[in-house]
Amino acid sequence: TEQLVYQPTEVANVTIVAELKLGNGIALIAARGRPATMANADTYDGYYALIWINGSTHQLWIGRQHGKEYPPIVLDGPTPTVKYAPGTRYRLTLTVVGASPVQLTATVERFVNNAYVISASASAVDASALRFDKPGLFGFGAQGNGGEAFDTFTALAAKP
Repeated sequence: TEQLVYQPTEVANVTIVAELKLGNGIALIAARGRPATMANADTYDGYYALIWINGSTHQLWIGRQHGKEYPPIVLDGPTPTVKYAPGTRYRLTLTVVGASPVQLTATVERFVNNAYVISASASAVDASALRFDKPGLFGFGAQGNGGEAFDTFTALAAKP
């Protein structure tokens, strides 16, 4: 990712929630990020949930990335198209729990009529030898020049 803001506290089981407005780039939230890679441009070790712009569609993905690996390992996705409306507020959530295996769930919701409505969801179980089974950092970010704007960001303890 090109831009990543993170909390310097390592946690294992976490639910990350970000409210944002989408542009034409990529918006993501990250968990179990390895401290040595969080501050480096274009490199990242950890899990993420992202809203990917694929042509004129927006899709939700869950993935695992090691360094500059591209494309990263997709654990689930793409989901069916996320209903997109310019200027609409969205809520992106990622929960990461467990160690062997690691369980991941993600949702993206649209704010409609004063309430959030689920637009897409994804889930994955990572039992790979390359899984991130230790606590790590968490954060949010964007890639490209799409105009994504994060309004709020919260991390909550999650039960394994």
